[in-house]
Amino acid sequence: MRQTSIALVLALVPAALFAQAPAMDGDGEAAMLARINALRAEAGAPPLTRDEGLDAAARAHSVDMA
Repeated sequence: MRQTSIALVLALVPAALFAQAPAMDGDGEAAMLARINALRAEAGAPPLTRDEGLDAAARAHSVDMA
């Protein structure tokens, strides 16, 4: 059991070290915002807008977490 656990860890560590974060998908982000705003409009709520400073902070945080 212990040898199996060690072998599993040794197999997964290199994969984790070389894994890359997915590329940024600006089109997907814009589509999500459009869908959210459509739902908000149906509910009579004002639309949300992008905030470039918040976007940059979120991207930096996601890179730190990856």
